[in-house]
Amino acid sequence: MNSSYVSWAKFRRVCKLVCNLHTNEISYLEKLAKKQIENQYEGKTHLDGELAYEIISSNSIAKRIMDKNGYDNWEKVMRKFISCEVDEKMRQDEYLIAFKEAWNGFRESKEEISE
Repeated sequence: MNSSYVSWAKFRRVCKLVCNLHTNEISYLEKLAKKQIENQYEGKTHLDGELAYEIISSNSIAKRIMDKNGYDNWEKVMRKFISCEVDEKMRQDEYLIAFKEAWNGFRESKEEISE
Protein backbone atom coordinates (compact mmCIF):
# COMPACT_ATOMS: atom_id res chain seq x y z
CA MET A 1 0.00 0.00 0.00
CA ASN A 2 1.18 3.54 -0.55
CA SER A 3 1.86 5.93 2.30
CA SER A 4 -1.23 8.17 2.00
CA TYR A 5 -3.25 6.75 4.87
CA VAL A 6 -6.97 7.61 4.98
CA SER A 7 -8.86 7.40 8.27
CA TRP A 8 -12.28 5.79 8.27
CA ALA A 9 -13.79 9.05 9.51
CA LYS A 10 -12.31 10.91 6.54
CA PHE A 11 -13.50 8.18 4.19
CA ARG A 12 -17.06 8.62 5.49
CA ARG A 13 -16.88 12.45 5.28
CA VAL A 14 -15.60 12.29 1.69
CA CYS A 15 -18.47 9.98 0.76
CA LYS A 16 -20.94 12.40 2.32
CA LEU A 17 -19.53 15.79 1.30
CA VAL A 18 -17.97 15.11 -2.09
CA CYS A 19 -20.15 12.29 -3.38
CA ASN A 20 -23.41 13.16 -1.63
CA LEU A 21 -23.99 9.59 -0.45
CA HIS A 22 -26.46 8.56 2.24
CA THR A 23 -25.51 6.82 5.47
CA ASN A 24 -26.53 3.34 4.32
CA GLU A 25 -24.50 3.69 1.11
CA ILE A 26 -21.49 4.91 3.08
CA SER A 27 -21.77 2.00 5.53
CA TYR A 28 -21.91 -0.45 2.64
CA LEU A 29 -18.80 1.06 1.03
CA GLU A 30 -16.95 1.00 4.35
CA LYS A 31 -17.76 -2.70 4.84
CA LEU A 32 -16.72 -3.39 1.27
CA ALA A 33 -13.41 -1.60 1.77
CA LYS A 34 -12.67 -3.41 5.03
CA LYS A 35 -13.46 -6.77 3.45
CA GLN A 36 -11.23 -6.05 0.46
CA ILE A 37 -8.38 -4.90 2.72
CA GLU A 38 -8.63 -8.01 4.88
CA ASN A 39 -8.59 -10.27 1.82
CA GLN A 40 -5.61 -8.52 0.22
CA TYR A 41 -3.53 -7.58 3.23
CA GLU A 42 -3.97 -10.35 5.79
CA GLY A 43 -6.23 -8.70 8.34
CA LYS A 44 -4.80 -5.18 8.26
CA THR A 45 -7.37 -2.40 8.30
CA HIS A 46 -5.35 0.43 6.75
CA LEU A 47 -6.96 2.32 3.93
CA ASP A 48 -4.90 4.26 1.42
CA GLY A 49 -6.08 6.93 -0.99
CA GLU A 50 -5.87 4.78 -4.08
CA LEU A 51 -8.04 2.04 -2.56
CA ALA A 52 -10.45 4.61 -1.09
CA TYR A 53 -10.91 6.11 -4.56
CA GLU A 54 -11.44 2.67 -6.08
CA ILE A 55 -14.05 1.69 -3.47
CA ILE A 56 -15.94 5.00 -3.68
CA SER A 57 -15.91 4.75 -7.48
CA SER A 58 -17.66 1.40 -7.25
CA ASN A 59 -20.83 3.25 -6.19
CA SER A 60 -22.72 4.36 -9.31
CA ILE A 61 -23.88 7.68 -7.81
CA ALA A 62 -20.40 8.58 -6.57
CA LYS A 63 -18.85 7.49 -9.88
CA ARG A 64 -21.24 9.70 -11.84
CA ILE A 65 -20.47 12.71 -9.61
CA MET A 66 -16.72 12.14 -9.79
CA ASP A 67 -16.76 11.68 -13.57
CA LYS A 68 -18.91 14.78 -14.06
CA ASN A 69 -16.53 16.91 -11.99
CA GLY A 70 -13.29 15.44 -13.31
CA TYR A 71 -12.21 13.77 -10.07
CA ASP A 72 -10.15 11.03 -11.67
CA ASN A 73 -7.84 10.35 -8.71
CA TRP A 74 -7.75 10.58 -4.93
CA GLU A 75 -5.82 13.88 -4.89
CA LYS A 76 -8.57 15.65 -6.84
CA VAL A 77 -11.22 14.17 -4.56
CA MET A 78 -9.26 15.43 -1.54
CA ARG A 79 -8.98 18.94 -3.02
CA LYS A 80 -12.76 19.03 -3.35
CA PHE A 81 -13.15 17.58 0.14
CA ILE A 82 -10.97 20.31 1.63
CA SER A 83 -12.94 23.03 -0.15
CA CYS A 84 -16.21 21.47 1.13
CA GLU A 85 -14.81 21.41 4.67
CA VAL A 86 -13.81 25.08 4.39
CA ASP A 87 -17.24 26.02 2.99
CA GLU A 88 -18.98 24.14 5.79
CA LYS A 89 -16.81 25.84 8.43
CA MET A 90 -17.54 29.25 6.91
CA ARG A 91 -21.30 28.55 6.97
CA GLN A 92 -21.04 27.53 10.62
CA ASP A 93 -19.10 30.71 11.41
CA GLU A 94 -21.65 32.86 9.56
CA TYR A 95 -24.47 31.17 11.46
CA LEU A 96 -22.69 31.77 14.76
CA ILE A 97 -22.12 35.47 13.94
CA ALA A 98 -25.78 35.90 12.95
CA PHE A 99 -26.88 34.17 16.15
CA LYS A 100 -24.65 36.41 18.29
CA GLU A 101 -25.97 39.52 16.54
CA ALA A 102 -29.57 38.39 17.07
CA TRP A 103 -28.87 37.56 20.71
CA ASN A 104 -27.25 40.95 21.32
CA GLY A 105 -30.21 42.66 19.63
CA PHE A 106 -32.59 40.71 21.84
CA ARG A 107 -30.66 41.67 24.99
CA GLU A 108 -30.58 45.34 23.97
CA SER A 109 -34.33 45.40 23.29
CA LYS A 110 -34.99 43.66 26.60
CA GLU A 111 -32.90 46.28 28.42
CA GLU A 112 -34.84 49.08 26.69
CA ILE A 113 -38.16 47.58 27.78
CA SER A 114 -37.04 47.27 31.41
CA GLU A 115 -35.96 50.95 31.57
